[in-house]
Amino acid sequence: MPPSPPPPSNVPLELDLPFAMDSEWRVASCAHPGMRRDHNEDAVTFACGTTPRGQPFRVLVACDGVSTGSRAEQASQIAARMIRDTLARFCLGATPLDGARNAMAAAIAEAHAEICAQGSDPGSTEPPGTTCVAALVLRDRLTVGWVGDSRAYWLTDRGVELLTRDHSWVNEAVASGEATLAEALRAPHAHALTRCLGPHEPGEVPPPVHADVITRRLGDRGTLVLCTDGLWNYYPIPEQMAGLVQRCGPGPTADRLARFLVHKALARGGHDNVSVAVYSHLPG
Repeated sequence: MPPSPPPPSNVPLELDLPFAMDSEWRVASCAHPGMRRDHNEDAVTFACGTTPRGQPFRVLVACDGVSTGSRAEQASQIAARMIRDTLARFCLGATPLDGARNAMAAAIAEAHAEICAQGSDPGSTEPPGTTCVAALVLRDRLTVGWVGDSRAYWLTDRGVELLTRDHSWVNEAVASGEATLAEALRAPHAHALTRCLGPHEPGEVPPPVHADVITRRLGDRGTLVLCTDGLWNYYPIPEQMAGLVQRCGPGPTADRLARFLVHKALARGGHDNVSVAVYSHLPG
């Protein structure tokens, strides 16, 4: 179950959290190992540019290494880097991939294959693995792909939309009719992952990866937020995430919002690594 958050903290916003940003492209990311971990097994990154046809593009990726596996940090870094670079090359016309959906699926599949090829640490019974969520914004068209329970949200003045659906046991059990939502949530393994990048067992032939991919058009002004469960576990309902974003104030820059969201996870206890990527969309 997600952790029960303590009362909201009055700790002032720490603007010195480490972050990366590109103000021209209105994209930023922020990550922190959390208050109970000594290293970060998340990875977050982005890339921006212009296609040969002059169309602007943004690529955002957030990955969460599976902490029970070996080389979790390496797995998340490989996935974030490879997905980012594959999608950027697609946008720059450097690959023969046809369409953003195919490019997203191929990027995730290539990252999965590379993680599988890395293998496990000698003697380890747990293979490397990571979740991933990636977004490609090509002009005003959004493509999102994911494996696992890292999330993507689209927020506008009209409300919030959770774009992803967690690959977790609770969702799979409800979808199959195995259990009601109330029953599934009571199970001790309710939030166990049912999909991730990487081999299922050390030494086995790597299984194919099954990524979900969606596309939609971005019309009005809005904000795209990608995050690992170190943030959303404290705000599991989409409306809670929308309320949190609103607390950052009107029209925050991407870097301020990214730092604000990470800070709020830390102020709630920071039980896990937390990573956030933000794109502020303006129409036209």
